Amino acid sequence: MTQYLTDFSYATSLWLSDAQFWKDEMIFCQETLEKNMVTFDTLEEKKRLEQLQNQLIMYRDELLDTLLHDLTLHQQQIETALKSKLKINPFTFQANHQKLKNEIGGFEKQLKTFKKELFDFAEQSK
Repeated sequence: MTQYLTDFSYATSLWLSDAQFWKDEMIFCQETLEKNMVTFDTLEEKKRLEQLQNQLIMYRDELLDTLLHDLTLHQQQIETALKSKLKINPFTFQANHQKLKNEIGGFEKQLKTFKKELFDFAEQSK
């Protein structure tokens, strides 16, 4: 029983590390956008730049912050359960753990697509 919770805790700590890295990556993405703001002149390019900026804000300030919050809460609940002397059914945590695993996978896929679009767009400015 404890091994399940330990495994959940370990996986969650890895996800928290990934999410914090993505948060740091968002700083680089923001700098890339800002650097390229001055190089685009057409209305179409400026609209695309604004669209990318809005996506970045959504990923950084909404989705990622929510994910970090949910992961931190999950980790705290697991740690509390591990410290508890009571017998706790690990399956209590399994549904939430699987939900978070799916959210991490989905976010990572979306972020890769966003970064590709951003870097392709920035490449046009050269």
